[in-house]
Amino acid sequence: MEAHVVARWRPLPGTLDPASRLLAEQLRTLKEQTGLSLDGLARRTPYSRSAWHRYLNGEKPPPRGCIESLSAVAGEDPEPLLELYADAQLARTATLPEPTADSGNAQLPVHAGRMRRTLGVAAMLMVLTAPLGAAAFAHLPAHAERAQREDLNSHPSHYDVRVGRDGHGALGCGWSRHAPHPE
Repeated sequence: MEAHVVARWRPLPGTLDPASRLLAEQLRTLKEQTGLSLDGLARRTPYSRSAWHRYLNGEKPPPRGCIESLSAVAGEDPEPLLELYADAQLARTATLPEPTADSGNAQLPVHAGRMRRTLGVAAMLMVLTAPLGAAAFAHLPAHAERAQREDLNSHPSHYDVRVGRDGHGALGCGWSRHAPHPE
């Protein structure tokens, strides 16, 4: 039997909504009741040690199966935690209220921080990809001049510029020239 491990939990992120915070705290309490380490929990459930770490520290929302697995290992009824899970999921997926003329400087809900982060990431990607697009477009005038020298003005070349992610998530940029279409 595995020795009881008393975890020293790091503080939960300040960006967690109250329902997600309560769920993470209750998962921590139930995990402590089992007396298992994260490794022990990983051996007795279908979730890895790192997944448990993320769920118990509020870094990632736990899936429903995680709650059911932990409840089974602890010998507890999963229903109270599943109710908290439903509340946390609802809080994460809730939409922002529509602004009104009299809302003025009204406080935004906690989940508005996620929207700001998402918009910030999108803006950062645009800033980072702009030089890539500019580099691709920098080559276009040289090709256009060559097309004029080759007397291809009657059939201008077409260029496709692509910015995107590959299968591994790396951001890239490319361009290709299409031969002129004969009329």
